[in-house]
Amino acid sequence: MMSCIPIMLASTPRSGTNYLHGVMAKSSRDVMTCYEIFNKKAVFCTNNYLKDLSGNLKTDFESIRDTRLVDYARGDKSRFISNLLDIANERGRKYLLFKIFPDQIEGNLEKLNEINNIKVIILTRHPIECFISLTKAASLKSWTKTDTTAIKPNINLKKFLAWHNKTSKWYEQWANAKVYSRYSLTYENDIKGVHPALLFNIINTKLNLGLTTADQYEPSNHLQLQDKTENWRNKVGNGLEFYSQVLDVNAEAKLYRYYSTDT
Repeated sequence: MMSCIPIMLASTPRSGTNYLHGVMAKSSRDVMTCYEIFNKKAVFCTNNYLKDLSGNLKTDFESIRDTRLVDYARGDKSRFISNLLDIANERGRKYLLFKIFPDQIEGNLEKLNEINNIKVIILTRHPIECFISLTKAASLKSWTKTDTTAIKPNINLKKFLAWHNKTSKWYEQWANAKVYSRYSLTYENDIKGVHPALLFNIINTKLNLGLTTADQYEPSNHLQLQDKTENWRNKVGNGLEFYSQVLDVNAEAKLYRYYSTDT
């Protein structure tokens, strides 16, 4: 039997990661999607696999928020990925898709290369758009599909630059790692406004997954934008003032890029 191959989505919150997972889950039965598995509060692998994990690890986990499960997953990430691969194999899946965010994998990334044939998708979104979306979600204390168009928070340049610096380092470590089979996607070019079937085809082709759409069993919807405002300056209460401050410190490029190789 062919062993399941892991696909790791390296990104930041508010970049379209849930949508990408949903498209892959609905487009092929050969992909087991597990979402955010190294969150500090829960193992977001969906409850569909909780029973399998309880059985394989001989522990009766109460929920995906069970601290025993969270500690186990974060304690040895390579081992936990291997546990999920075992479940995927048992279910006859060819690929395991999961995502990671900053602060969820520390230290030497090459350790993950011990997992055979691991593939990485690097997904970025314009930093200013991501930062504004994060700010709105934090103010609402909601990360679900809530319309945030009417919310116009003020944003702080110092906080943006600090967040940008931290996030840039996160992406740079993936860009500089030479051990992975990887492909880069952007929210602007590959997620927003892109037909779900095309997104599936892009990932399938670029990562050479060999999946077909013949087994498609549930059509995906287009990405539903939470903020309908197009220009980022109009998404916040101090857009023009903030932009002027950005120009004063010669930081305009940071609104749209994380690092020099990000196009």
